[in-house]
Amino acid sequence: MQQDALTQDLGTRSDTKRDEKQRRRRIIKLIIIILLLLLLLIGLLLAYVLSFMTRTPTVRGIQPLFSLYGFDRPLAVTTDAENNIYVSDTGNNRLYIYDPVGEFIRRIGADKGAKRFYGVIGATVDKKTEDIYVADWKLKAITIFNQKGKLLKRFPKEPYAVRYGRLGFTPFGVASYKGKIYVTSYNGIYVFTMKGKFLERIGVRGRDEGQFDFPVALTIDQKDGTMYIADQLNRRVVAMSAKGKVKWMLGRPDEKGKSGSFFGLPRGITLGPDGHLYVSDAFHHTIVVLKKDGSLVSVLGERGVEDGKFNFPEGLIYGTDRIYIADRENNRIQAIKIAGFPKPDKKSLKEYKGSFIETKVKAKATKK
Repeated sequence: MQQDALTQDLGTRSDTKRDEKQRRRRIIKLIIIILLLLLLLIGLLLAYVLSFMTRTPTVRGIQPLFSLYGFDRPLAVTTDAENNIYVSDTGNNRLYIYDPVGEFIRRIGADKGAKRFYGVIGATVDKKTEDIYVADWKLKAITIFNQKGKLLKRFPKEPYAVRYGRLGFTPFGVASYKGKIYVTSYNGIYVFTMKGKFLERIGVRGRDEGQFDFPVALTIDQKDGTMYIADQLNRRVVAMSAKGKVKWMLGRPDEKGKSGSFFGLPRGITLGPDGHLYVSDAFHHTIVVLKKDGSLVSVLGERGVEDGKFNFPEGLIYGTDRIYIADRENNRIQAIKIAGFPKPDKKSLKEYKGSFIETKVKAKATKK
């Protein structure tokens, strides 16, 4: 009897120890599972925080990509067929070339001698030869460089000829179309061959339809030759056919010293692959988006120093999939993407309706 009781007691103790071991194993497994779940949760939270911290915010339809700094009041920017970036560093009188991601390639021009710039602004690159046409409004000339920076030619030879007006030839914006160079000057648009021979002048200085007052930039639709001009001192954008007929105007000159225009000061204009026009408004610190017929699509951006914001935006160009814009008072070139087209507010719509004019008035042209 005692032996049986002892055996039973030993068995009970053995079962108890076995149960305790199993319980400990279950507890350890549970702790391990809880720890793994906690680590997973921490990992997910960390990934979320990092993604939130590195996420690029959008600003009224604009997603900033990167910025190039080190300039002094840059006024213009353009690209070539490979989407390299050409920056008119106007305050320093220099022209720089960068690759599409912002890596420096080379400088065009020099600090002295024949290659020196005095008032560099607009530029364009010939798609065939890759020659660079640079407007210098103080030098009163267009200078042609090759990609290695060699000066090839400068025109016109007589910038104070009668045809260029009282102030002489003052080149601001440059564009090309079907083997011709189009240049905005204070009193109209001048057309030359690619080698610099004068062909014709479109428009005269004034406030009326078909007239201009310091037009600073233009872009040309390569499909039909329509010119879109930022007629800055008339505070308007003008659409003009290849034959010199005004299609429409958005904006209007000041009346008795007061502005009632949709635009504060249009300073840059480019035609995007989506068929929209993008106009920089320096005084409103925004980019206005229009259809080719002049319809208002959206108003992008706002004033500021952060990425995606502007402080007196100037020239801009639509590259392959992004816009490069000269952000003058922030002393930078911004690369941005369009993240959407916010609906224009009531004030913008009202100002637009009061400033849009559709017309068929023919512009004046004078040939040599």
